[in-house]
Amino acid sequence: MRISKDYRRLNLAANILVVVTVTTLAGLFTYRTFFQPTLASLEAGLLKAGSDFKGLPEVNFSKSPNTILLVADIKCQFFAQAFPFYKKLIAESKGNSDVRVLFISENENEQVERYLREQDVNVEFIPNVDLVKLKVDATPTIIWVDADRKIVGSYQGLFQEKQESAFFEVYHKTLSGK
Repeated sequence: MRISKDYRRLNLAANILVVVTVTTLAGLFTYRTFFQPTLASLEAGLLKAGSDFKGLPEVNFSKSPNTILLVADIKCQFFAQAFPFYKKLIAESKGNSDVRVLFISENENEQVERYLREQDVNVEFIPNVDLVKLKVDATPTIIWVDADRKIVGSYQGLFQEKQESAFFEVYHKTLSGK
């Protein structure tokens, strides 16, 4: 049986496509399994730990030893995916006098109120914030500030499960003083 040149070329192209696809999938699997970003890799570039937090001059940070700012655009798809983590953080912080959680958004007041009500979340919030002036270049972002307006940590983006666990480990250790 004689095979045409076109068939051989098509067969070669299909084989190359299979090899490229398998290699790409293997690379993604390897990355997600062994090289998943750590909590430290999510640190927001413009908001370095230990530096003074100059944003939100209207907020009295001395009300609590720790203030966690949950910065979000409620229309952002990544924030929507991260919201269960935010909701858990808000719930864990309720009733703890050593931590205050503020929801910061560039969205209008009514939009934020409606969104939080629909999500059954009761948290203090500040709408209409210019995120550029706040030095936030992506949402969602968490900014942890102490009573002296020093940044304890800042993290941006969507956390993976390991990163969520790492965040809560740091959160609990910091609040317990260990």
